[in-house]
Amino acid sequence: MDALLNAPAFVVVALTLASALLLIEVALPTFGIAGISGFVLAATGAASVARQDKPWWPLVLVALAVCLWAVMVARRSAPPVAQVTAAVLYALGAIGYGIGAADIPAIVVAGLATVGLAAGFPTLVTASNRLLNRPSQVGMDSLVGRVAVVERAAGRSGTVRLEGSLWNATSSGGDLPGPGETVLVAGYDGMMLVVTPVAVRPS
Repeated sequence: MDALLNAPAFVVVALTLASALLLIEVALPTFGIAGISGFVLAATGAASVARQDKPWWPLVLVALAVCLWAVMVARRSAPPVAQVTAAVLYALGAIGYGIGAADIPAIVVAGLATVGLAAGFPTLVTASNRLLNRPSQVGMDSLVGRVAVVERAAGRSGTVRLEGSLWNATSSGGDLPGPGETVLVAGYDGMMLVVTPVAVRPS
């Protein structure tokens, strides 16, 4: 175990896995599993660096690269220039650490890790954006876009039936259609649905 912790290549592997897990935590709702695992691996890598008498400062560039990737994920925007910059920073940091440690396996692992992270990042961003753009499955947001049937109408206000439940509703413009007519849930105000008429009746 001591030999493993004293190997520069282990540091690169640990930090690469930590980087990937932390980015997954930022991009996807993993209930903290990926984030906790990432921090544990990062701490293990840092402890391994502390055991070795090797120049560690290039690893600062690795941290900067991960921060840049995380910012892109959080902003849901990943310009090519920023992606290339992050990959270059990671390569300089990881490979620079391997060179400073005069460890060929660490240099090789660093090169492979850079390619892997840079290649996988666009897929992570796409998956994150797809998940965040998906309509909500819970709460009031999940009702927007669904079709309801008017049960009672009095001017712009009334009651609609949506999937078996009665809801107070108000029309987004003009009077609420008469009973039996269909409306589309366009939004909500507190617990009141904001609806708009639709041309078709539910089957």
